[in-house]
Amino acid sequence: MKLKVEISLLKNGRINPIKVGYRPHMVSVGGQGDFGVIEIFDKNIINPGETFEGIILIANPLIFKEFLENSPFAIYEGKKIVGTGKILKILGEKAVH
Repeated sequence: MKLKVEISLLKNGRINPIKVGYRPHMVSVGGQGDFGVIEIFDKNIINPGETFEGIILIANPLIFKEFLENSPFAIYEGKKIVGTGKILKILGEKAVH
């Protein structure tokens, strides 16, 4: 599944910036979650504290049935929340393998 998203990285969430290919663990408000791959628009890296729009390719779209446009989600690294986001648009059903 391909999603256009807005993501805000928390200032105290990560030490290092993220770049294209970052594989976040996304978790919805309802607790469903999976990994995706980020494609970033217009920048090579995003630093903690920045907000950006990009595309996330979801590994297992069946898990994300509860994700709708405008749905919020959190980005985890282990047990730590490192960012928050919102789905702006659902773009397609192609899964990442």
